[in-house]
Amino acid sequence: MGCTISTMDKEAAAISRKIDKDLRMAGEQAAREVKLLLLGAGESGKSTIVKQMKIIHESGYSREECEQYRPVVFSNTIQSLMAIIRAMGHLRIEFADSMRKDDARQFFTLASATDEGVMTPELAHIMRRLWADGGVQACFLRSREYQLNDSAAYYLNALDRISKSNYVPTQQDVLRTRVKTTGIVETKFSFKGLNFNDTFVDPSAEVIAALRLKHPLAPLDQSLPPPPAASDPPPLTVTEEQVRAAIFSMPPGSSAGLDGIRPLHLRQLLSRETAESGRRLLSSLTALTNLVLRGLVPECGRDALFGASLCALRKKDGGLRPIAVGSVFRRLPGRIAARHIADIIGPELRPTQLGVGTPLGCEAAVHAVREFINSDSTSSDTPRVMVKIDVRNAFNTIRRDVILARIHERCPEVYPLAYQAYHLPTPLHIGDQTVLSATGVQQGDPLGPAAFALGVDACARAIRSPLNVWYLDDATIAGPADVVQSDLHSLAKALTELGLQLNPAKCEVAIIDAAPQLAQNAAVDSIRSVLPEITEIPLHSVTLLGAPLQDASLTAAANGAAELIGRLCTRLTHLDRHTGLFFLVHYASAPRLQYLLRSAPLYKVVPALKLVDELVRETLVDITNVNINDQLWEQAKLPFRLGGLGVRSVEDLALPCYISSLHAALPLLRSISPGLLPASGVPPTLQTAIHRFSEVTGTEQLPPASAVSSQRAWDTLSATAIRDKMVNSANQLHRARLVAASQPHTAAWLQAVPVPSLGLHLDEENTGNTCFLNTVVQCLSNTRALHDYILRDGRSSDASMPAAATKGSLMNTFSALIRDMWTSSDETERVLTTAPLKSMIQRLAPRFMGSQQQDAQEFLRYLLQGLHEDVNRVTSRPKPITTDIDDSLSASQKSMEAWKRFLRLENSKFVDLFVGQLKATLRCTVCGHASVTFDPFWDLSLPIPSRSGQVRLQACFDLFTKEEVLDGDEKPTCSKCQKRQKCTRSLSIQKFPRILVVHLKRFSPQERFRGKLNTTVDFSVNGLDLSPYSAGQTPCRYSLYGVANHSGTLLSGHYTAHCRHPYTAEWYEYNDSRVHVMDQRNVNSGKAYVLFFELAGSKHRSGSTHV
Repeated sequence: MGCTISTMDKEAAAISRKIDKDLRMAGEQAAREVKLLLLGAGESGKSTIVKQMKIIHESGYSREECEQYRPVVFSNTIQSLMAIIRAMGHLRIEFADSMRKDDARQFFTLASATDEGVMTPELAHIMRRLWADGGVQACFLRSREYQLNDSAAYYLNALDRISKSNYVPTQQDVLRTRVKTTGIVETKFSFKGLNFNDTFVDPSAEVIAALRLKHPLAPLDQSLPPPPAASDPPPLTVTEEQVRAAIFSMPPGSSAGLDGIRPLHLRQLLSRETAESGRRLLSSLTALTNLVLRGLVPECGRDALFGASLCALRKKDGGLRPIAVGSVFRRLPGRIAARHIADIIGPELRPTQLGVGTPLGCEAAVHAVREFINSDSTSSDTPRVMVKIDVRNAFNTIRRDVILARIHERCPEVYPLAYQAYHLPTPLHIGDQTVLSATGVQQGDPLGPAAFALGVDACARAIRSPLNVWYLDDATIAGPADVVQSDLHSLAKALTELGLQLNPAKCEVAIIDAAPQLAQNAAVDSIRSVLPEITEIPLHSVTLLGAPLQDASLTAAANGAAELIGRLCTRLTHLDRHTGLFFLVHYASAPRLQYLLRSAPLYKVVPALKLVDELVRETLVDITNVNINDQLWEQAKLPFRLGGLGVRSVEDLALPCYISSLHAALPLLRSISPGLLPASGVPPTLQTAIHRFSEVTGTEQLPPASAVSSQRAWDTLSATAIRDKMVNSANQLHRARLVAASQPHTAAWLQAVPVPSLGLHLDEENTGNTCFLNTVVQCLSNTRALHDYILRDGRSSDASMPAAATKGSLMNTFSALIRDMWTSSDETERVLTTAPLKSMIQRLAPRFMGSQQQDAQEFLRYLLQGLHEDVNRVTSRPKPITTDIDDSLSASQKSMEAWKRFLRLENSKFVDLFVGQLKATLRCTVCGHASVTFDPFWDLSLPIPSRSGQVRLQACFDLFTKEEVLDGDEKPTCSKCQKRQKCTRSLSIQKFPRILVVHLKRFSPQERFRGKLNTTVDFSVNGLDLSPYSAGQTPCRYSLYGVANHSGTLLSGHYTAHCRHPYTAEWYEYNDSRVHVMDQRNVNSGKAYVLFFELAGSKHRSGSTHV
């Protein structure tokens, strides 16, 4: 006998199936949508976070969207420069170039006359000139003393780019814009399969009505237990130490309730700096906390304390998602109470419930279910089934009379708090309306999870199935199908009495054991007799609490992780480099996969893990702009403490994570299902993992028994094995680097959050290694003659050279820095920056651009030459004299003529102070004729006669002035013989400068391939007699006042300065921002590189000593 269906019925059935499919897909899409609520004060970075998420997790901003930000970029740039120039007046900072005053007036005039968000070419040209001024740069560097957008330097440094007519803002430009956020702002992005949307809705009448439906009234048959009585056990009481610990354990970024007070505010008010006021506040907070714990809050204040502010997020399907934020003074006692009862009820809830009072309970639940699935069935006839149970809207619908009764019965010491919080509805305030919360646990209540667990504990314990694991409202039961079916039937009824309902559409069933198809179908049908809409899934696809349970699904899980990391890494490259590196190290790589690595044996799918690591490595290359080869990657993926960058490899962490987690879960596994583990107590999965660990590390060493549950212990063994291999195969230089990189605090800067307002953020272009510059500046600032010249404005009579490379700006910037160093009006320590000076010297010598370390003596040469040009008294260059000096003149006359010719072109205060004259005598060994020449010098570069040990400075002078033989290819032409002859050459000092700079040639060209000369050069602090090296044997003594020291190697090192105060004669050590008085006996540290001497008795001389 057959059954037929008409064509019309077939079409109707097809339409019905399509509607069902669309509804199911819409439901799945809605289930993946998450509303992200960002709360914070103005300028706290809420909109920046949203923009970062859109850039990282979506395709970023389209060209059209970026173009819409162009007026915002212009406005931010103009307003930033205005803020800096206004601050110059408050900080009393002058323009380095006086012509910039007119530019500033014109800038404000044009900016006010131009429409907001418009940048004309004329306006941009003026802004570029202003931004290049040394005074403006100096004011910018003090931006902490006034309000300035963090993005100011970013935009102003890019004026050439953003002022172009075809300019379109980049993703980074958009990210750095600052716009006051008002009204409703919608930004959408996807992350980890979830759709994030930060759309807020106004509290209209319809919205208020919908929110009230979300917060149903209490059931009519609700029967609350009696209020706390005097006969009850005493309530929980806390001490000041406990209150303080609880406050500092609260996330500082937590939002504020109706009173506007955040945990961060309390932490700051209780900091060490608040002294007695903080202690009094802590005492008051303790009294308030104990009052709340005793349930003695006056009724007039109850609603204010237990109420909350409410806002609503719009779901994609048009529904609402309420978000309530309570008072920190309500969360504080709740947090303390929750922590107290967790230690009490945790053992009582175990082994059934692992969500409260059970550390690592989530991982233990996954391990237990996996071990149960892998265990052998005791029955071959009936297949075992596993059911994942979902309870609909559990936390919001559980009856309050139930949870209060359970708390009164099992945790009476916190009952007064719970009763006062839940015996009456609590008001939730949204706009000027109020919505009452009358059922379920209060959103954000720290006691909520414990209260829920106590409420469902009886139902959970009534389960008879061999496997029964609950993690809050996620339950998993497994066993013979008939037993599980009976449990589900009883559970559904028991949950109804608690106000809860199963959600069959989200429940899942899987067959565990291999069995005939008929037996499997019968098992599933028995479950569907209780839950008709339950979904059957194959065992190899089952996941629990986000972790795969079968080896067959490990690759899929790892590939999903790779896809997630790939999306994150792709977007990290759109952020600035420092922020991108910080997120890569701390969030976007291995840390993002910690739970997955600990809860699943991903070490079995090495190719998939290598894919994740390669994605991270490629991102590290993009962010750092460094080619990370295999050797560098081995070091980069080490932890900070072992000399790495902390970019951990998921392949390296897979075994330590899984082994430590499984070790930690063993006690729970034994109690969850005693028959799961073998007689040895160690599951085969753990034995296999440990054996694999020994193979990978190449050692049989394991952590001590007391540390087998520590991931750090296993990771240290694994990472140390990798590092030891690197050390053993490295050369001496690389080995030293590894050792240095693993020293304490070496990587502290990588671990600090890059917050610009705290000075912890490195710009794309930063000052980098500037110790070479700082050292030279400190030595020059302690040069008394130069010090007086600048501070007493002796340079005012020196006109700047119009043709000078910096047109006087270098001297102005240098003078401003010296003045700031010596005329500080406050008595507090203040760190000054040399960034404006570095910026100016880069214009003179581009070789100093970037952040690389430079040679201090080379920098000194360029600096003195540039300063000299800025104040050269020769304002119009005369025609140079090209004829030779008459050879018939005496040596003294030749010297004077050579000096006059030099001064015709180069004549400044710096020449007066630093320039001397060398006499070179060339004597022919054939005819005996002597040719004498005279040349100016800014410093003397002395060779060091020995590669090691100790030599006297006079030995260096001896070698410098020693007569040398010029023969072979070096033969000069004798002016008398008129042909190349073997000659001797010797040097002596004809004119002694007032300030003698001596450079010790530790890095001479012939030493480049052998490294730095670390010979200790012994010199006298009190006197240096250079009479033996004088051309006329004239007595000449110098006193030391400055030493530039270099420590380290040829390729890396650090400069410091030892300087004598020009007035007090005390010696100081300068180490970048650190300065302290030092003993004169320690001035010669053996690391001297450049020495600064002052001519004895020259304090009142205007020039040098001429022999």
